[in-house]
Amino acid sequence: MAKANALARGWSLLRTFSARGTSSASERMACDALVVGAGPAGLAFAIRMRQIDPAKKVLVLEKAAECGAHELSGCVIDTRALTDLIPTWKSDQTFPAFVEVQENEVFHATPKSLRRMPTPPAMHSSGAVVMSLSQLVRWMAKRAEEMGAEVLPSCAAQKMWLAKGKVAGVMSSGGSRVLARITVLAEGCRGNVSESIIDSFHLREGCDPPTYGLGLKEVWEVEPAKHIPGRVWHITGWPLEEKAYGGGFVYHEKEKGRVSVGLVSGLDYENPHFSPFHEFQMFKTHPEVRNLLEGGTCLQYGARALNEGGFQSVPQLHFPGGVLLGCAGGLLDVARMKGVHTAMMSGILAADAAQKALQLPEEKTDTSGYTHSLHNSWVWKELYEGRNVRPGFARGWLFGLANAALESFFFKGKTPWTLHHAKADHETTRLAAEQEQIQYPNPDGKLTFDVQTSLLRSGITSTHGKASHLLLHDENVPNEINYKMYAGLEEKYCPANVFEYIEEDTGGKKLQINAQNCLHCKACEIKDPTRNIQWTPPGDGDGPNYTRM
Repeated sequence: MAKANALARGWSLLRTFSARGTSSASERMACDALVVGAGPAGLAFAIRMRQIDPAKKVLVLEKAAECGAHELSGCVIDTRALTDLIPTWKSDQTFPAFVEVQENEVFHATPKSLRRMPTPPAMHSSGAVVMSLSQLVRWMAKRAEEMGAEVLPSCAAQKMWLAKGKVAGVMSSGGSRVLARITVLAEGCRGNVSESIIDSFHLREGCDPPTYGLGLKEVWEVEPAKHIPGRVWHITGWPLEEKAYGGGFVYHEKEKGRVSVGLVSGLDYENPHFSPFHEFQMFKTHPEVRNLLEGGTCLQYGARALNEGGFQSVPQLHFPGGVLLGCAGGLLDVARMKGVHTAMMSGILAADAAQKALQLPEEKTDTSGYTHSLHNSWVWKELYEGRNVRPGFARGWLFGLANAALESFFFKGKTPWTLHHAKADHETTRLAAEQEQIQYPNPDGKLTFDVQTSLLRSGITSTHGKASHLLLHDENVPNEINYKMYAGLEEKYCPANVFEYIEEDTGGKKLQINAQNCLHCKACEIKDPTRNIQWTPPGDGDGPNYTRM
């Protein structure tokens, strides 16, 4: 019912906005600035635009049934951009629950113990808070609406709309053309329209190939005596070690007993038998993590890909008719393991630049001022200083740790060289016959779970009878290449059992796509060895319904 109400509200707003903005409401609508994606970057843009000029028409399209439902992060937030945008957020009685970081520790894990390590300067969390990103985004969406921006849930952008060689808007999931002087892409990591525009306008020329991680997270309610609000742990080592770059986290939130626990695995791993989901379940069996969670209740589960390319992989952030914000532009700070603050700041800077661009005649609209402003901001400085941490791990886990220590404690980002990412993640996977099989323990149903049980905690919804939003460029590739050469790696990298190889009557194998399970994590587009899978937005608000992530 909630999803149906949200869908009806979204289309009601769409019709209303269409009638105001154009003469043919059933076919198209128009605005000054169109934002694709109601995340922290897109909503920061919408709020700042209305702060500067309340007369500007700002329209925000969001694919989820309600804002925040598809938002997932760790989530420790550096609040400097939030304070810049809304200085009074702390005193706002409607602001979601948060707690300032009180204890920030980094550990190296062996199978049986945790060894405390020095906390890198970049990871110090002075002024940072622990809270839910999905709740923050819901609050920001309400603020944007109160200021006059139109926020439309259940309205996905399907593809870009070109006119006279520039982006003039998008085609929405309902078939409407949404036209704008400036199109702002804030879809998050690997947004479908963003990637299409990056390719069409060759925005990655001269950049390293992007690399990604897959973050899996659960929110637990633990026994009150074990809960220490504001405690932040980052854990490297076991169970990943040489298998993949990454690490775990444990964040204690403000609400009584509320703890977020998760694991991020780099998607540049080599072994096709590797499963990020099962590695996460193993992580929870570490004695220290087990002790925290035992006796508690798992409340929610989710997964999302995240940018790990950093400074070297950031594409050109402006294009004819628009800009890329936040994770759509790869602006996550990997060294700090934070991206909400950089996303929000990109939205603020883009709004400032857009206001200037909109003062020019339409044919002279220039969005390059945003890129210039961002390159001269603390965002760019932060990304540059942490640029060498992530690529060092491509040379091995021990080299990566040593390099990260040198970069963090001695050079502090001022090394005269820059390490590079040599390959995209889909190119790093080796043949199954060359790699050891990995046997994962069965779940116990109390601390560790199977995928289907976990999906029940994601609030996932899907419209019955709809065609799959996951497309195969070549239907022969899964069986002839992925199953035979890579041991059906789709079944392993996907954290939602979307891909399943089933027996055919002929005795062969066939890939079955369970699109209704999709968490919109985008791992399939990133890791498939031949890039044979194309993710498209399903429309109608389908997908997870995160409330605590």
